[in-house]
Amino acid sequence: MSAIRLMPLTALLGAVMVLAIGTAPALAQEGSTIDFDVANPSPGDTIHVGGNVIQGVAFDNAAESGTGIEAIDIFLGNRDQGGIIIGHGTYDLTTVSETDSGAMLVGMPDEPGMWNALVTVPSNKTGSNTLWFYAHSAISGEELAISIPVTVAP
Repeated sequence: MSAIRLMPLTALLGAVMVLAIGTAPALAQEGSTIDFDVANPSPGDTIHVGGNVIQGVAFDNAAESGTGIEAIDIFLGNRDQGGIIIGHGTYDLTTVSETDSGAMLVGMPDEPGMWNALVTVPSNKTGSNTLWFYAHSAISGEELAISIPVTVAP
């Protein structure tokens, strides 16, 4: 097959790779001291308009005490492309639990570095969306981002 005939296929494969990388979780970067993970939701899950409970783990291995993470921000859409902030992760002494009437805070964290958040998804954002999570280290100033594609339902 000639190189000219392969060019459209190569361009298509390149575009697919760029899109796939854009939605893949950034769990670890080479040389990073941050460990950052989102326990829920998983890619492809459906979340609902209103209050949602989200949890994960985030810490900077370079921290001599505490987590070393000063902020976890959660956006619906990429913040650098107009995404809206829908919540903040916290390390307070409670975890978040869902009930029939919504979400509430109960109990203690299960493991060191566990964060939790109660996010509020607006009713005008139903359909395919991407949640973006940003963890910022107080130690290094480094920031890691995780993106998770979800469907927002009423």
